[in-house]
Amino acid sequence: MKDTWVLTVRTSLPKACENAYGLKLDVYAFESFQEGRDAVRKVMNKFAFAKNKMFDGKGKLTRMTWCSRYMVSEKEEERAPDYFSRERMVYIQELLCKIFQGEDVVPALRSGKFTNYCDIAYSYKKGVLKMYGEEEGPCNGCDPVLETNMFSMKEEQNYYLHIVDAFGQDDLSAELFIDLQKAKPFES
Repeated sequence: MKDTWVLTVRTSLPKACENAYGLKLDVYAFESFQEGRDAVRKVMNKFAFAKNKMFDGKGKLTRMTWCSRYMVSEKEEERAPDYFSRERMVYIQELLCKIFQGEDVVPALRSGKFTNYCDIAYSYKKGVLKMYGEEEGPCNGCDPVLETNMFSMKEEQNYYLHIVDAFGQDDLSAELFIDLQKAKPFES
């Protein structure tokens, strides 16, 4: 039996997401992993390099950039080694921009959990990045979802990019969920 790779794209873009009915779903099938990977990269590039509710048209998440401006810099104050600083946020943004351009990158991120001890944190382990709100963050609108394992797409495996850009703004967030998965045979 031939492999089939399925690409699902669920998004509110180019607009913000008012409710679940505001999400559009597209599903595509490919006969090879390489075709699916190329399609994922085209889809990411299309969204990231267009000006919309999530992206600035240059591959950066607009609200992530806004949020980083209010984070404490490593230069301002000596912090714990697990502190989620402005520099780390900017670096993650640069990594994301590279994968939106279709590059394979090897992140210079240490494994573990990193937090600003206020409203936002991220973890990185075995090529998987997860950013989320914590402590007072969710109560104050800072409750992003940023999950991906797409830094390097050289291996034939399932990949995902999930973004809900709730970085503390007083407005609706936009949503983008991209998954590339190998289809499983149906068993009756």
